[in-house]
Amino acid sequence: MKQTFQALFLATLLLGASCGILNGAPVVAYVDRLTSWWGCNVAEALGLPNGPTNGPNVIALSFWTTGSVADAVSVWSSLNMYIPENCGYGSSSSEIQRNLIQKFHANGVKVIVAAFGATNNPTSEDPTQVCTNIAQFVLANNLDGVDLDYEDSNAFERGVGAQWLITCTKVIRQYLPQGQYILTHAPQGPYFTTGPNYPDGAYLTVDREVGQLIDWYNLQYYNQGTGVYESYDDCFVKCSAWPGTAVLELKGLKSKVAVGKPVTQSDANNGWVAASTFAEWLQRANQAGWCGGAMYWQKPSDSDGSFGVTMKSTIDKFTGCNNVWNNFLEYI
Repeated sequence: MKQTFQALFLATLLLGASCGILNGAPVVAYVDRLTSWWGCNVAEALGLPNGPTNGPNVIALSFWTTGSVADAVSVWSSLNMYIPENCGYGSSSSEIQRNLIQKFHANGVKVIVAAFGATNNPTSEDPTQVCTNIAQFVLANNLDGVDLDYEDSNAFERGVGAQWLITCTKVIRQYLPQGQYILTHAPQGPYFTTGPNYPDGAYLTVDREVGQLIDWYNLQYYNQGTGVYESYDDCFVKCSAWPGTAVLELKGLKSKVAVGKPVTQSDANNGWVAASTFAEWLQRANQAGWCGGAMYWQKPSDSDGSFGVTMKSTIDKFTGCNNVWNNFLEYI
């Protein structure tokens, strides 16, 4: 990659990145649809808290795709069309982005863009070009990083998905240096299986080759079949349908997994559990030595904010996790 591009965006980097650290273990909330599409409260619809957060500390705006930007990402990229100037955030999209990011950071929240999603399978395209475009979007739009929500199961089954992701991850890190920008992946739980389903090893291969470049995994423990990941044992101890994919089976990843669940039953086909049950599972896993985080789809469904608050308060009480997430992701 040409280093000149990175130099051209140095000013953007310094404006978009804040001093400080991620506020503890990640509690990641995706924002796809918005509860408001016009006016000053669009900022809140994008996930901006009213004060220092007791909920999610990472907002993942969805989705950047190879063909377009959609939903929350389309709003973020053209904020001047959605937030009027009299709201006090500025007049141009870039100015509004910078002011909003400063407010997010002041309240302990990082904002990243989620790429691909279930409807966008990019594997037929050049990973170098696609992932250069993703990195450029992050830099041009004052964001804190990117989440790769790659769900091309067919590519893994054909044995080509892992290498595509390996190349993509390396390309993104050339533009978005580790420690300055967040880079996460959001694989479906089965992509870590030790079973024979994926000839290229899927995410076992990705993690072996470029795991050191990935800050954590937002693992999707839902939409994987009726009854799958719907009990503590199946999600955390031993998964019967997908061998090797329960949280505590991921021996080398236990502190790099944000366990993902839907907020409501309507947010997924299956895999939902109540927030109180999910919190109990997280506590039990911590007692077994786990120090990861939580992810949920999606924030607009958490209408009173209680799901995010429950996740954050539960994880903040974890024991035996000193220095696992402290001083994580320091920004220049």
